[in-house]
Amino acid sequence: MITNKYNPPSFGASNLKYEKLISANLKHIRAELLYTEHNVGDLSSRFASQKLVETIQNKLDNVFALISVTEGYLDEWESEITHSPGVQYTGGAFDKLKGQFSREVARAKQVSTMVKNRPPLPSSESCDETSTVDTNQGASVVDYNFINDAKLEFDCDDRMIQHFDAPEYVGEDQLLTDSLIETRNQGIHNIRSQIEQARDIFKDIATIVSVQDGGLQQLETNLKDACKTSEEAMLDIESLTLSRRRASRKR
Repeated sequence: MITNKYNPPSFGASNLKYEKLISANLKHIRAELLYTEHNVGDLSSRFASQKLVETIQNKLDNVFALISVTEGYLDEWESEITHSPGVQYTGGAFDKLKGQFSREVARAKQVSTMVKNRPPLPSSESCDETSTVDTNQGASVVDYNFINDAKLEFDCDDRMIQHFDAPEYVGEDQLLTDSLIETRNQGIHNIRSQIEQARDIFKDIATIVSVQDGGLQQLETNLKDACKTSEEAMLDIESLTLSRRRASRKR
């Protein structure tokens, strides 16, 4: 599923620049895969929606675009090391990052295969096609810890896209290709779409919680009314029993 490899702009013989760019890209790849792995199991649910499928696919598209760019950085860094012995980093940063990258690529391919092999979306007349929340007993609950963790992980890291428009990297021989610019713009568009989709999902959850809360309040009111009615009926029965006893004694 890996797209055609892009040729990233050259940054010269500097380990630090490559380390920052590749590390930032790996961080975002892991975040996107974490979301996808957490939600891919829901695709087999009878309440899975087309919106969830599209969100997961957008995440994978972003992952493979980042993989393509990161692979270009690694190739260029390796070339610099080969032609400039002074570039070699004694701490082994290149080998370390290349190993991490290979593991994330294998992980991305595995997740992509899982998505491709998903069953067709089930149809349900009782389910809103825009909803991804199953309210039946025994259904999966919302993992708020994951949502909080994901929010922390999603803090925007400008280092990932900084190289697209940083003046120090732009020159006559270092202009970005149209395809790389298009990838950047498409990635930003996808992120905005995913944020809007997440807002819609949380609105659905809030509506469900509100309805359930109202139902519980009504149930509590009904129970109080029933208890009060029962107490009144008990008093009437006791009064009637006492009256009959008194009438029986008079006889």
